[in-house]
Amino acid sequence: LYSERMATLAKEYDDRVAWTFVDPNSQDSLAEMAEFAKTVALPGPFLRDVGAKAAVAWNVERTPDVLLFDKDRT
Repeated sequence: LYSERMATLAKEYDDRVAWTFVDPNSQDSLAEMAEFAKTVALPGPFLRDVGAKAAVAWNVERTPDVLLFDKDRT
């Protein structure tokens, strides 16, 4: 599964990257997002993208999508 692959990559690259997860889907409730993040132990912040503004700016084409930043989140 995709979430298992994310967890594996997080362990491999944790010292080199910072993880950010973005959910631009308006139909996902905050409770559902929180449960998913807890269940798969996301290794970074899971952000609600109201209006999909970040998704558009970061060229997210489908979800789930993962964005990798350096440790300074730049």
